[in-house]
Amino acid sequence: MKAVAFDLDETLLDRTGSLKEFCRWQASVLLGMGPDESETYVARFLELDAFGSVWKDVVYAKLVCEFSLTRVDSNLLLNNYVEEFCRFCRPRPFAQECVKELSNAGYRLALVSNGPSPFQEKCFKSLKIDGYFDAVIVSGAIGISKPDPRIFLAMCGLLDTPPHECVFIGDNPEQDVEGAAALGMYTVFVPGPISATCSRADVTCDDFGRLPELIATTGVR
Repeated sequence: MKAVAFDLDETLLDRTGSLKEFCRWQASVLLGMGPDESETYVARFLELDAFGSVWKDVVYAKLVCEFSLTRVDSNLLLNNYVEEFCRFCRPRPFAQECVKELSNAGYRLALVSNGPSPFQEKCFKSLKIDGYFDAVIVSGAIGISKPDPRIFLAMCGLLDTPPHECVFIGDNPEQDVEGAAALGMYTVFVPGPISATCSRADVTCDDFGRLPELIATTGVR
């Protein structure tokens, strides 16, 4: 293998943990909620967000109504999310060390993420590992989303590496694993909130500390 590509949300980025911290801050600082109401707000936000599948204008419109928020509107809350969420982004445990080790080992690295641009790029940059990456592709910037094979082929083109010499790592069985596997990539599934298992993946890894060794011993490099 010559290249390793990562998904962002719930793979390199601990999105759920980051989102909880942001929502607590928004509830307490911006909305003036007490601890109990803040936790209710956090839980409801996560429920409405549905692992990022519902954009936040819809989420905030419902929150404003359900929590009877009168001092703010959904547009203010949405803008606050867009501008401030990246400050709360934190990496998955050992993700930073894993990326550095893979880069030092000579692999070309890429990020392929579904989501809006430049929002996803800002979140990625906040993890402080973007300097190790040779390519960053966000669906909102190019108008193609995983599992569309064109987004994976675009990644391969930027890396100048054919699909069968690439490893793809992600938490979504359909978007990440099936999309990459369809092109012949070696796939690593990362268990997370969306799914705990994925039968289609070549291997499952829930510990980024083990990932560089796992990739090095695939037997196909």
